[in-house]
Amino acid sequence: MSDYAHVLSPEAVARLDSICGQLDHSQANAQIAVVTIHNLDGDDAADYANKLEDKWKMGRKGSDRGVLVLLAVDDHKYRIEPGYGLEGILPDGKVGDMGRAMVPYLRASDYDGAITGAVGEVAQVMLPTPRFHWTNNRWRPRNRRAMVQRWAM
Repeated sequence: MSDYAHVLSPEAVARLDSICGQLDHSQANAQIAVVTIHNLDGDDAADYANKLEDKWKMGRKGSDRGVLVLLAVDDHKYRIEPGYGLEGILPDGKVGDMGRAMVPYLRASDYDGAITGAVGEVAQVMLPTPRFHWTNNRWRPRNRRAMVQRWAM
């Protein structure tokens, strides 16, 4: 979690840390990095995301199972960039849908909702058995047993 633009609430940061931590220690063997910045300094969002991925080496060595969620607040740009190890379950179309779902939140300057929703959707795809689903702007358990194992959302 790298909120360089300082647009996320402490509650959202705690939720995102929890989701990312649980995913990192799950059978998914994957990582999600969230980065908010003020601007791209003239770069394209895809190029900036690729530079960050190369620099940070997301995902475990050899598996490339990492996802970068990038938000450039002042430039009104976002990017969800899966590593090569996740392109089978996170194809461009699905990632594009996730990004488009962020737009209403971003237009309303609800950065917590935009980022938390995107990270939650990515995590749901990456987990072997999804325990939660997004409905009515809230994560809800899929069954009673999942209620006990609830994420901090």
